Amino acid sequence: MKYNFDEIVNRENTASVKYDLRLELFGKKDVIPMWVADMDFKTPDFIINAIKERTKHEVFGYSIRPKSYFTSIINWLNRRHHWDIQEDWISFSPGIVPAINMAILAYSNEGDKIIVQPPVYFPFFSAIENNKRTLVENPLVLKNNRYCIDFKDLEEKLKDAKLFLLSNPHNPGGTVWTKEELKKLGDLCVKNNVLIMSDEIHADLVFSDYKFTPLASISEVNDLPCVCVDPHITPTTAVADLHVPVAFVGVEVGGCAYRMDNVPIETHKVVEPPEGMLTDEEFLGKVYERMKKLKGV
Repeated sequence: MKYNFDEIVNRENTASVKYDLRLELFGKKDVIPMWVADMDFKTPDFIINAIKERTKHEVFGYSIRPKSYFTSIINWLNRRHHWDIQEDWISFSPGIVPAINMAILAYSNEGDKIIVQPPVYFPFFSAIENNKRTLVENPLVLKNNRYCIDFKDLEEKLKDAKLFLLSNPHNPGGTVWTKEELKKLGDLCVKNNVLIMSDEIHADLVFSDYKFTPLASISEVNDLPCVCVDPHITPTTAVADLHVPVAFVGVEVGGCAYRMDNVPIETHKVVEPPEGMLTDEEFLGKVYERMKKLKGV
């Protein structure tokens, strides 16, 4: 079997956030650490081989982002999500959490109101509060085992907000927002001149009976000011520790790429996506097969 998702890999004592912090975080080690989006299967061979090939050069100085970096992202979004983007829409970030902070620094000022939809990824809250912005909550409503947007409450809170942080698909609730929901959300934000920061890091982990829609791909709201975080290879291919760059895809946001690239932020351990990292359909297909077996567990 080329990809074995049943193999148990002992990750203890490897400086693993997921396993080696259990005692510190939970007071005991005999817990199942499901609090972090970190896969336990081995990183696929096409990534391992690309990294090994690169290490043969034996010099790891400052590097540029080559044409292949942009091409791999553009092709992946087109092939997987039928979304055509342009190279100059793509800007660099070292990861999702820095990306959220960078967007807040670039597009808001201290004291500005920023909306989140709890329950949601916890760094949304800390990014707002740590940067001295005002946290505004638009709680999701549980209907028929699906988290839904309270649009009436949202419409009222958008009136004096500056930014809206969206989790698409929703983390941790699992809701895959429909095109209709995103269109309604986009229309409200356009009406109130509110910029949307859309975290789309889990877009490739969607069951086959649902369809992920990139927020910025909705043709009816092409004038929507938004910043989307793509692609989604970190949770999909178990490469979180490589700090593989996340691309900012901005649509009509008044110099998005320039502003995001010039937000002061320290980064470390950043590598370019190895050739092929965003192209292996066989591996992703096996991930989906494994997800289907676990559905409902």
